[in-house]
Amino acid sequence: MKIKNRITNAFRYLMVEKGFDHIVVEDILKEAGVARSTFYRRFHDKYDVMNYYFVRELAENSSPYEKSLEFYARSVAEYYYIVAKDPLYYQEAFKTVGQNSFSHFIFDNFYQWLIKMKQAASGSDYVSTEDLYAFSFASAGCLEMISRWVKEEMRIPMIEITQWELRNAPGAVLEMFQDSDMASRQYITKEKIQKILNDVQLEVSERPDYLKSK
Repeated sequence: MKIKNRITNAFRYLMVEKGFDHIVVEDILKEAGVARSTFYRRFHDKYDVMNYYFVRELAENSSPYEKSLEFYARSVAEYYYIVAKDPLYYQEAFKTVGQNSFSHFIFDNFYQWLIKMKQAASGSDYVSTEDLYAFSFASAGCLEMISRWVKEEMRIPMIEITQWELRNAPGAVLEMFQDSDMASRQYITKEKIQKILNDVQLEVSERPDYLKSK
């Protein structure tokens, strides 16, 4: 794991200094001080490293499903705080295009998470076609909002962008987490979101600082 983190940290440095399109695997090997075989035992290519930089932040806090709107709100807010920790990196990441782009990865990551939560909520592996379409819609919305937020240099306060995303989530998503008879979108007040954001910020800040790891 230390070597994998060293490679990822080297890639992060190159990403900010050169931009994704100007990085080749040889650059990563030189910066990380590892052999080509060492790199390919851990990553498929530079796209894989780019995505892992995000994944390793999530992996430390992979929480089980909870039937709670607050749980969903925390999960959404986590995406924003992870990105906000390193804006220069993610500005470059969102410039990538194509099937292996970071945008495609974020879409798929959120989409697969929603499917996993649906299966946990229902106690079954079955997910209806209607739900899959709703999850695709929600994932596209999540991607559009977070990528636009990053490209616009995060000028909109996080409390506002997070609240907008939660309030516009499809009903098929919110009903998985709704824990009261109260209308979900009314439940998502600015005061509630601010508390959630404060809690998530504290939790994320206490995670390991991988960029300082050797």
